[in-house]
Amino acid sequence: MSAADERITSISTYCWPELIPADDGRWKRGWVVRSERPVPNDYEIEELSRNLERRAEEQIRKTLGKHYKLGTLKLGFPTVEPIIVDPRHVVLWITTEHPKKASSEVTMLALIEVLRGFDELFGIQELQGLPKKYWMLLATQQKGG
Repeated sequence: MSAADERITSISTYCWPELIPADDGRWKRGWVVRSERPVPNDYEIEELSRNLERRAEEQIRKTLGKHYKLGTLKLGFPTVEPIIVDPRHVVLWITTEHPKKASSEVTMLALIEVLRGFDELFGIQELQGLPKKYWMLLATQQKGG
């Protein structure tokens, strides 16, 4: 990675969306995504949401199930609400318990798995306006930078 790439990667830390209260008492972040392939139409949004939620739940159970009680894990299970802006842009509202109330590992894994799931389905070209290669949380999904 070049020095310029390293500086840009470090900037991505400051591009995280604000954590705001959700209507259900939990907390949410709105991630702005530019996809490589068109996002689904409104009819498929509910199915997309449930698939991304299930993926995150399964990975949380698999990765952290031996370290936390089920009640703690469930606090981090996400709710996903995609808002389609246009065929290539979507805001992914990801709601979990606040990292201070649940485990920060659980809530972080939920966030990562939702974004990685979206990336597998539609490809993430940009996240929060920065190219995907600068986001370390998506690094394991990248091939060749």
